[in-house]
Order: sequence, then C-alpha cells, then structure tokens
Amino acid sequence: MSQLLRPRILDEFGLDAGLRELARGFSQRTGITVDYHSRVRERMAPLVETHLFRICQEALTNVSRHSSAAKVDVSLTRRQSRLELTVADDGGGLASESGSRHGMGIAGMRERAEVIGGGLTVLSRPGAGVTILVQVPEARLELQPA
Repeated sequence: MSQLLRPRILDEFGLDAGLRELARGFSQRTGITVDYHSRVRERMAPLVETHLFRICQEALTNVSRHSSAAKVDVSLTRRQSRLELTVADDGGGLASESGSRHGMGIAGMRERAEVIGGGLTVLSRPGAGVTILVQVPEARLELQPA
C-alpha cells in the first residue's frame, strides 16, 4: 500500500523538484553520482507525476542493487509531442538481453508507464550500462503552468 502513496514533495513542488530531490538523496545514500537535468517546469496530472516519480525511484533502486555503477544520468525532457524520462547508468548492464528475463522491478516500471498511457524501453549491453526510457504522449500529461 505504501508504494501507492503519493510523495508529499510532488503535491507541494511538482515532478521536477521531486526528481531533483530523489536524485540528491540517492546520491547521498549510495555514493553514486547522479546528474539530473530537466527544463520541464509545468505541473502534470497527479497520477502521471506519481508514476514517473516511482519509475525513477525503482530504476535508481535497481542501479544501487545490481549495476555496480559509479554514475547515473537522469533527465526529464519534452520532445515533440511527448515527455521523456531517462535513467541511464554506467554499470555492468543486464546479464540477459532477452526482455522476457527482466525482473519484477522492470515489469512494475513498465506497468506504471502503461497506466499513464506511455511506454517503457530498456536498452542494455553487457558492460555498457542500462538505460530506462519512459515516453508519455503529451495528451496524457494534462500540463499546467508551474
């Protein structure tokens, strides 16, 4: 049930601030450098913000547990008619290139992306890190000025 709760920072400051704080806290706890970049200041539908925040949180958790990464890049960008959230690490990559062999964390992230009308792509090569890319059509965001 706690996984469904909406982080308070999203209510008060929105997704950009939430992801920035998530990245800062993750870096402090793990010692893994996180570079966060975003120019997206608009607020989105609460469900969209919550799911994107939780996807990023799960992706960072996977980095700390499995990747042996020293650095993670997190970005939130608008491209054409969609929003993109990217979490890319410089770790060891996934052991299997088969999408069906990904763990429950990736399955949960994919499900969250689909709930908000988006999709999730996992890119990986052994020894070359993992990139999680979430794309959500702008029509699903319900953008509001910050």
